[in-house]
Amino acid sequence: MQQTIAKQLQLNHTILIICNKYGHSSGMICTSCGDIPQCQNCDISIAYHQTNHNDMIGLCHICKTQYSVPSRCSCCHSSEVKLYGVGIQQVSARIRTTYGIQALVIDRKTVSSFKKNKEL
Repeated sequence: MQQTIAKQLQLNHTILIICNKYGHSSGMICTSCGDIPQCQNCDISIAYHQTNHNDMIGLCHICKTQYSVPSRCSCCHSSEVKLYGVGIQQVSARIRTTYGIQALVIDRKTVSSFKKNKEL
């Protein structure tokens, strides 16, 4: 995929990458015990987002409860916790660092009105 993108950029072509995951990462998992942090209200895995200040926050996509990013597993207390899954923020950052270009991200925030759609 990276070779194809590089080739198309050399030809000055536009590239469309579709990523249907909002945020940075789908979730977090403890590699020691397999625990995945879940929302206390909704019992779904917490997604992780990067803020404008490059901090990471956990967010339930159902009830919008925010969580801090754990450095240790809440079950086994291991420090072997890591993010998994790729979100649109991660794709955008990788495009910027790999190819030196800014990705145009189109999501529900950027096209939430006719005016924003037209500006885009």
